[in-house]
Amino acid sequence: MAASVSAGQFAFTTYGYGHCVGMSQNGANNYATYGGYDYQSILFHYFPGTTLVQEGAGSTVTANGVTGSYVDIISQIVYNEMSSTMHPEAMKAQAIAAYTYIMFNGGSVNNVILKPNPPQNVIDAVSAVAGQALYYDGSYALTVYGASSGGARPRRHAGRPHPRSARHGI
Repeated sequence: MAASVSAGQFAFTTYGYGHCVGMSQNGANNYATYGGYDYQSILFHYFPGTTLVQEGAGSTVTANGVTGSYVDIISQIVYNEMSSTMHPEAMKAQAIAAYTYIMFNGGSVNNVILKPNPPQNVIDAVSAVAGQALYYDGSYALTVYGASSGGARPRRHAGRPHPRSARHGI
């Protein structure tokens, strides 16, 4: 939709508001950096009604046809999604969201990007939460994420958040 502009005025049209579902990575970083949130608080903010469960830390996962240890694969996903400059608590939240997303999809996905050679601070953040996953109603939660949620607020279905993917804005 084009903006209506009068003579002597100008307007910007922008894109990239995110999919408005799940965890905002920039929001998670801001909550950790400026709000003092730890990774659990970030996750429960973006995925209300979920439970954090400690599973075995020795699991393997598959992303884009590459199978590896939790730390190896999830570190590459976190490095691609957040780089190495975000707050460690935000990176921990991203690690759990990525792992849970993969497990929700049967332990293998083809729609994430791996960035090789993550730096030690990313590996340390991922290792600190190895084996933790978010559950909703006894099963893995659908933990989608993106750089920005566009400021969207939760969509409601029959007065409740969508049953399998807790939707929450920044």
